[in-house]
Amino acid sequence: MIILFFALLLILLVIIYYELKVATFRLPRDVFRNYNFKQEKFMGPLYKEITEKIEKDAEFILMGDSAGAGLSLALYQQNGESNNRLPDKTILISPWFDVRMDNPDIDKIKDPILKKPLLKLSGKKYAGENGLKSYMVNPVLGPTDKLKNIYILSGTRDMLNPDAKKFAISNKEKVNFIEYKDGIHNFVLMKHKKKNVHAKEGYEKVAEIILN
Repeated sequence: MIILFFALLLILLVIIYYELKVATFRLPRDVFRNYNFKQEKFMGPLYKEITEKIEKDAEFILMGDSAGAGLSLALYQQNGESNNRLPDKTILISPWFDVRMDNPDIDKIKDPILKKPLLKLSGKKYAGENGLKSYMVNPVLGPTDKLKNIYILSGTRDMLNPDAKKFAISNKEKVNFIEYKDGIHNFVLMKHKKKNVHAKEGYEKVAEIILN
């Protein structure tokens, strides 16, 4: 019996290890990078370089999805505080605005893709020791006075939807919140999958925002 118990325990541990490995493989490769590294060494300087090269009368559009959408909003807020050039339009697809994942409405959503424990783990690793208090990690904490022409596309089967919706409601005069019933996480980017609800519709909406 003891041997059987340990054999079953070993199998369980192997399964858990495999599930974690598969789940983390699906996350962005650099998701565990500390946000200070990502901002100071990469995204901040890149944003500055790009905006300096864009002609003054050229339209500037900032777009991101998932964690990249949260980073896009944080960059917007940071550059707004620094009085740098801001995007003419900002398109955020299935955004992750709060890595703390404390919104009680999150637990009401049956998300077929994302797993809350793994998101909280990656969020803490990304935030580092004190990052959870920074709007560069959680843009829901950031300044909103300079927001304009923000477009958020989010589906109701995405566990990141509650925080995105809450942010949009709090800034309804500055944020265009476009919600898709039964849309999953990053549904807009899955146009090639025929069974994906609203993929084509969301894709066309992004194109419309860009072109108009």
